[in-house]
Amino acid sequence: RGHQADRRRGSRPRAPARPPAAPFREPLAGQRAQDDGVPAAARRRIRPGAELTPAVRYFTVPEAQAALPRLRETLDALRRTRDEAVLKKTQIEMLWKRLDAGEAVLTSVGEEQERLDALVARLSAIARDVEEIGCVLRDVDAGLVDFPARVRGGRTVFLCWRLGEPEIAFWHGTGEGFAGRKPLAELPLDQS
Repeated sequence: RGHQADRRRGSRPRAPARPPAAPFREPLAGQRAQDDGVPAAARRRIRPGAELTPAVRYFTVPEAQAALPRLRETLDALRRTRDEAVLKKTQIEMLWKRLDAGEAVLTSVGEEQERLDALVARLSAIARDVEEIGCVLRDVDAGLVDFPARVRGGRTVFLCWRLGEPEIAFWHGTGEGFAGRKPLAELPLDQS
């Protein structure tokens, strides 16, 4: 009966919401493409992986060393802003407890939440700065950063640096991590 009244007023019953389509993934050899609701014609217009994944930047040792001053400033700003956001979140939680206890602090909750939102936006902007440099931030607290590099035979390794170190002095393989750091003098470079 409600549907009849809606039709008389010129509106149609709403269809249930369709779940969002899953992102297209190139099938592995021998697999069919998944039916993700993306028309085949649209799939042909966009090459799989095109503009969806940023290209990896490979650094030479001098290029990575040259990025350190900017990276030091960026990491310092990231850590300070993160610490401010954590403190602001704690303050907001305390305000909510006061509000639950009956205190008239709702306006303060809103104002502090706006400040926290601004800090989160700043964190996102700083993270974009790190991405623009092209390095991989592994640990904010330690200031641990890896720079992708190519060595002899086209193998990928990471030039490894930690905030507080004066320069890049170590490297490790892609599967080794910080514990597998070796001195830069042992880096297998091409003989040119």
